[in-house]
Amino acid sequence: MNNELFLGLSNIAWTAISSIATSLAVIIALFIPILEKNKRRLNIFSIIEDEINRNIDVINKASKVDESYLSFIKAPNAVKKGFILQDIRTHYWDENKQYVSEYSNKKFIEYSQINEVIKETHDFAKEVLNIGSENPPLNYIEIALERACSQIRNIKKYGERIE
Repeated sequence: MNNELFLGLSNIAWTAISSIATSLAVIIALFIPILEKNKRRLNIFSIIEDEINRNIDVINKASKVDESYLSFIKAPNAVKKGFILQDIRTHYWDENKQYVSEYSNKKFIEYSQINEVIKETHDFAKEVLNIGSENPPLNYIEIALERACSQIRNIKKYGERIE
């Protein structure tokens, strides 16, 4: 048996150090994908939450419209509300709902519930404003907006944000 020393350590000590270092490298290599997936999941959730909060702000803004809002525009309040509701965006949700369903069924249900209400309100306002008749049913925008506000109020996490 050769007991030569290199930097003050024997062959057995160097073998042990290299085994420990190799084990640590394998452990790190196993955990990096898990950490990256978790980071991506949290990032997607955060961006979707920001999008939802922004859309709720748009709905709040539309529901506060009265005669004094943009008074230089000679249009009924329902038209002003309809055009404000056109600012609703659900692109990030549409692009990432598959990932959310894979990561968390609970979050998917929560996000799809609120986004369904938001998207329905947006699409309805867009449809009413695009009807080509001279007298589109503008009161439907008011009804859809009130319905969206009441549905959002019933969603525990977002209900307190509706004014």
